[in-house]
Amino acid sequence: LALDSSFNNLVKATVHSSNSRMNTKGVFALPKQIVTKGVWVSDSFQLSVKQYVSSDGIFQLSEGLDIPCFDILGLYSIPLIGVYGQDYTVAGPLAIIELDTDHLEYQLPANLYKLIESDDDAEFYIEIHNQPPRSPCQKFICENDDEANLMYHTWAFNGTQFHPDFVGTKQVLMGIFEANGIKPVHLNLKDSGIAFDKLDARTVTIHDCRFSPENAMFQFKSDDYCDFFSLGVLQEEGQVKNVIVYHIIPRNSVPNEYLRQATSSSNTLGELVDFVTNLNPTIGNKLKRMFDCYH
Repeated sequence: LALDSSFNNLVKATVHSSNSRMNTKGVFALPKQIVTKGVWVSDSFQLSVKQYVSSDGIFQLSEGLDIPCFDILGLYSIPLIGVYGQDYTVAGPLAIIELDTDHLEYQLPANLYKLIESDDDAEFYIEIHNQPPRSPCQKFICENDDEANLMYHTWAFNGTQFHPDFVGTKQVLMGIFEANGIKPVHLNLKDSGIAFDKLDARTVTIHDCRFSPENAMFQFKSDDYCDFFSLGVLQEEGQVKNVIVYHIIPRNSVPNEYLRQATSSSNTLGELVDFVTNLNPTIGNKLKRMFDCYH
């Protein structure tokens, strides 16, 4: 893609807007992690806000993301986006930001926040994804090629040894909230399609070294940038775990390349927020809102 000149103009605009918005102080001054992990570490933006301790407005550098990788696959043990087909193609994250859960009431949509039983048992991440590939839906009655799935496998089975003899099935309550650029699909089928603005249980299975089934789908309706919050809840052994993710997804190659260059060239949280704001002001303002509460 011949986007270098356009991206240089974006850099200039971002530098100017950074000075005007002052996204250079406090939490916005945090540098991306030097130590990265996972299979998508090349040029990715990784940052753990929750491991920074603020004292008189000064944030101390952490040791890296507090996210384990899923056994030999090197996938992060957090919810991911994938497209189901001959394999389960993962739209590897361009950026992962790990947040604490002390400010959820101010950061999340109200209808999502009220579903979280305890902030103490919650995880919160921001993910900027690669563009999911177009692929035919695997439902026999469907001809869509613009669907993707939320994948809870590596999160629900965190710590599991991945080998051909392992078989596991769990029920995860899951839902999408404050969605832009996507819509529900296949909710008329049993155990299929992810719920919007509420939680509903879906089966999450690993068998024969495969993630299945294709049942947490949503459909794209935008050719630009899409964003939404997701909530997953797992109840087992008397404990309840919650995982919240704010997802940003490019829908075609041009926004995907802009986001890839933005995440690779940003050295601080403030630079990344400013880049995203220049690409999509609505999404950028949501990001800024999530970090303003740290000041």
